[in-house]
Amino acid sequence: MSDVRGYSYALVKSIQAADPDKIGVQLADFCLHHDIPVATVARAFEVTRQTVYSWFTGKFQPKAPHVAQIAEFMAAWPKPQA
Repeated sequence: MSDVRGYSYALVKSIQAADPDKIGVQLADFCLHHDIPVATVARAFEVTRQTVYSWFTGKFQPKAPHVAQIAEFMAAWPKPQA
C-alpha cells in the first residue's frame, strides 16, 4: 500500500493491526478511506497530531467528550460523490 494522504506505510500497518473495536482505530480507518489528514483531525478535536496518532494506533483511548465528538465528526463528514 502506498502512502494515503500523507500516512506512512508503517502507520497504515499499525492501524490495520490495532483493535478495530476501539473508537480511535475506527476514526483512523474512516480518515484513511476519506483522505482526511491527521492535521485536520487534530484541529477538529483541539488536540495534538501525536494524540491523534495515539488514538489511531489504539495506544490511547479518546476521553469521553472526544468519543461523542468523533461519532459526530464521522457522521457529519461529506459523503464522497459517486
